[in-house]
Parts: sequence; C-alpha cells; structure tokens
Amino acid sequence: MEFLSYLLLAGFGFFIASKMYEGFKAGAVGDDGTRHCMTCGIEAIPKTHVRGSFLVELVLWLCLIVPGLIYSVWRISSKQQVCPSCDSTTLVPVDSPAAINQRKNLQS
Repeated sequence: MEFLSYLLLAGFGFFIASKMYEGFKAGAVGDDGTRHCMTCGIEAIPKTHVRGSFLVELVLWLCLIVPGLIYSVWRISSKQQVCPSCDSTTLVPVDSPAAINQRKNLQS
C-alpha cells in the first residue's frame, strides 16, 4: 500500500512539473502566441490537442499501474498545438515569410 501512495505522489509531481514546463514554454515565445495556419489562412492563438482519452487513462491508472503510467506518458508526449478553426498542425509564426506570402496570395 505504501508503494501505491509513493507512485501516486510521483504521478502528481510529474503532472505538476509538466504544467509548470508548459507555462514556461508558453512564456518563452516572447509574443502573444498568435500563429498563422497555412491550411485555412486564419491567424489565431492555437489550442492544445492531446491524443487519447482521459477516461481510458483513469481506468488504466485505477486497474493497472504500469499501463496507466505508459499511457499517461504517451498522452503527455503527444500534445501538439493545432489551429482552432481546422485542427491542422501547419502553424507558423505570423511574421514568417511563409505567412506573409500566403496573406499576399489570399488578398490578390
């Protein structure tokens, strides 16, 4: 039983550390976070998409410790920024040459 409590404490610590790292990474960009989508052409702040299901993760943690840990690590490592309009991952900074060229092409 003591092992389970240590494992849950380690999982909670890992969760907190990953959230802190996300905040640090988001603050390191140096701008407001707006990106240009090369698929649909909008400029917006991207949303974070996590693959998998929280319900499956919860069931695996409650029933089987090792598969729950593996699934949690996979979900955390598969996070990606996607376009809020079309869910595409083809996002570039607003001031990049590709975004500027696409805006010029869409205007003409």
